[in-house]
Amino acid sequence: MTSQQEKLFKFGEQIGDIESRFRRDESRLGEVKSRLSFVAADYAQSALNRIPVRVTVIAVAAAAAFLVYVLLLLKPSVSATYNGHALTEGEWISSGDQAHSAIEFSDGAAVSLQAHSRVRVRQFHADGAQLLLEAGSIDVSVPPRENTRWNIDVGPYGIRVTGTRFSVSWDGDTEAITLKMIQGTVAVSGPMITGMKEVRAGERLTASTRSGRMEFVAGQAAPGTSNRKEENPVGSDTPSTDRGDGHSPNPVELSANAASPRTAHPRSTTSQWKIEAETGHFSKAVDLAKRAGIESLLNTESADALLLLGDAARHSGDTALAERTYLKVTTRFKRSQNAVNAAFAMGVIAFDTRHNYQNAVKWFSTITNKPGKPHPLRREAAGRLMEAYQRLGNTEASQKTAKMYISDYPTGPHRPLADRLSHTQHE
Repeated sequence: MTSQQEKLFKFGEQIGDIESRFRRDESRLGEVKSRLSFVAADYAQSALNRIPVRVTVIAVAAAAAFLVYVLLLLKPSVSATYNGHALTEGEWISSGDQAHSAIEFSDGAAVSLQAHSRVRVRQFHADGAQLLLEAGSIDVSVPPRENTRWNIDVGPYGIRVTGTRFSVSWDGDTEAITLKMIQGTVAVSGPMITGMKEVRAGERLTASTRSGRMEFVAGQAAPGTSNRKEENPVGSDTPSTDRGDGHSPNPVELSANAASPRTAHPRSTTSQWKIEAETGHFSKAVDLAKRAGIESLLNTESADALLLLGDAARHSGDTALAERTYLKVTTRFKRSQNAVNAAFAMGVIAFDTRHNYQNAVKWFSTITNKPGKPHPLRREAAGRLMEAYQRLGNTEASQKTAKMYISDYPTGPHRPLADRLSHTQHE
């Protein structure tokens, strides 16, 4: 190995050591940046003293580029506060009767909760955050900038945000989303939407998975045209294509049934419910499944099909059918991966819909205590188990689960909650 190669190798080792220091303690970012600058400058000076000019330029450029890359890599995550309280990943925020309570983010973004709204911080990124709107309405403002990573989950829908302002609401009883754009553009995905649907300033998108209907309305129309309004009722064979703006219709704005296989190839009710469920028409799928005979389906369909039926029932608001279907999977397909998936769904219903936290403990525990190779859902089940114990006020059990979580999933999304519960143990 040449002396210059040794220098380069040493440079890489120093970078790795400095990065590891930061990973252990993000509060040392200033120290890390200073040290990185010194190491890069030292390597560049060595290149100037030891190697020809042409190679020197390449070496210095490589050192500078790598320094920029690492500094970007070590960029701290966005942080947030709510009424002066510093938020952590996995934390729930409920506005109660208080309207316009705002979550303020360090990147300048703000999310204002209307009365009786619930939001969860799923994850912080260096360039944004991922939130879950569980219920109610929020007003969102995200400053425009490059490489923004803002995402908001609303029921089965996902909203990808750049620099924009909008309001969005979710009604769990009717499984309905309403999105009103004020400024900028967002991209929406979910049931009855093919791919990603762009919604721009002045436009409104409403959709209900229960009724199987989606409506898209434009804002102020140009002179001589009318406002664009599109409805996508389930079961309509001829979708409206009149946009009113002189453009051909975008595929995501057509009826979700426009290319349905049943148009050219009518199918039996028994198989048609699967098609409706897979395309996000949950209420229609449940109705067709009931016509085919629920009892027969529960005893003859595959585990995958039953999970699909359970999901359709849950999204359409038929909680009783969802529980009945998931329970059948756990009994008919014992010790299978699908049985674990069904158990997790039962836990989610118990926690989120029934607010029966004792029952949630029962189902999530079946996953965390399952012998053999851990199921992919074990980490999330352990996190939800902590939350259930916390809601029950069972301090001892929540602390015990928190210690298990920290040991098994030190970088998991519920780690902040586990740290708080573990910290409480020592206070």
